[in-house]
Amino acid sequence: MKRLILTWSALMLVAVVAAQAVGTFSGPFASVFVPLRVLLVLSALVGVPPTVCAAVAAVGLFCLNSGLFVGTSETPERNWYIYFVIAIVSLILYWSGLSSGQKYQGRDTVLACFALNIAFVVVIPILFWQAARAPSFGRALAAHTAFSLWLVTYAFPYLGEMP
Repeated sequence: MKRLILTWSALMLVAVVAAQAVGTFSGPFASVFVPLRVLLVLSALVGVPPTVCAAVAAVGLFCLNSGLFVGTSETPERNWYIYFVIAIVSLILYWSGLSSGQKYQGRDTVLACFALNIAFVVVIPILFWQAARAPSFGRALAAHTAFSLWLVTYAFPYLGEMP
């Protein structure tokens, strides 16, 4: 029961952070706390409220390791592959959008978001490695929560003018 409560608490944390990342609490203006993301731009183009997209994204991300809901301590190997692909794409998106991001969001915001992205890119494989080396529910939950937080915040930047 305790593991289920911890898993639901982590899911709620990811949902709240995702909602903040799309500007639910402070408005959709680019800042370090509201990084313009592909998710926000897609919701604007499709006409779905960003909060709904954030909630769906948070739940979907936790489904990557649904074993957490039953208390398993294993971290699926596929998460390593997903991580590496997303890390490469994320770094390419930051690099390719650097000049337009500085123009529309400001140099300080773009550099702060990039620094936070790099921090996640460095910390997440360490957490995954720890969870694989000495499996425990706490390590698996910490690794997957950090992975999910990165995906809903800084992993896919939209650096440029809003549509």
